[in-house]
Amino acid sequence: MSSTQLTQLPQLPQLPETSAIKLIASDVDGTLLNDNFVFGEQTLRVITALQAHHIHFIPATGRTYSALSSVVDCTLFPYVICANGVHLYKREQQDMQLVWDKSFQWSDLALFFSLRETYFPTMHVHVYVQEELVTDRDGPFVSEYERRSGLKFRIVSSFEELKQKEITKIMIIHPHDELKDVQTLLIDKGFNAIFSDVHFLEVINSESSKGRALRHVFELENLEPKNAMAFGDSFNDVSLLKAVAFPLVMKNASADLLPEYSRTEYTNNEDGVARFLIDYFAIVV
Repeated sequence: MSSTQLTQLPQLPQLPETSAIKLIASDVDGTLLNDNFVFGEQTLRVITALQAHHIHFIPATGRTYSALSSVVDCTLFPYVICANGVHLYKREQQDMQLVWDKSFQWSDLALFFSLRETYFPTMHVHVYVQEELVTDRDGPFVSEYERRSGLKFRIVSSFEELKQKEITKIMIIHPHDELKDVQTLLIDKGFNAIFSDVHFLEVINSESSKGRALRHVFELENLEPKNAMAFGDSFNDVSLLKAVAFPLVMKNASADLLPEYSRTEYTNNEDGVARFLIDYFAIVV
């Protein structure tokens, strides 16, 4: 095994021989993408090289499928995990087919909107209705998030207009300290509420996570955690990291994650995932 750009913590297992790894899953924003929301050319070359050697590479993102498609061709991958594990797509020939869907029904969210009205009425909330972004108020977050996600908002007078729709997930955008209190409230009420960014609190179906979606891939491909490696940088990646035997976080990962996991020596702006894998698998690019 080649040397790796890795800070190894003593409580973690040794990395396996390269032949043991059959699947690599990776977060996208803050991990594969740089801060300009671009995949580096080196990253794409490494992904292509790995898949030529029958090693699956799977993006696992908080983005919807459309938002992921705005930054990379999803048909490059055998599977893509979207919306923090609410959706899993599998490549069938040159089309991506939805094979896992844990969307909300409106009835699942009546309590959420009641809590919002009572406890956090001024916080910006937007709702993902499949590939559409919906909010009930305009503001600076709208244009910034459109730029970041590649999606466009539709502004409604009331979220009641969505009663007949399937809802992929909800995002609350607000300064972190106050959002932490909202997260505690929502978890106490039985919701799956996770931070995908310091100012982004996401609410998803309690049956969904990146890790659960990845374990479904293991079932489909007859793989085990010992065959898999994963990369992440934030708290919505924890389930993904816990699903594999060999988890790694980026040098730019959230400070609270760094003591828990081995980390790469490079950030997302330095093609950190690609540089680690080039060294680890002795890839020539």
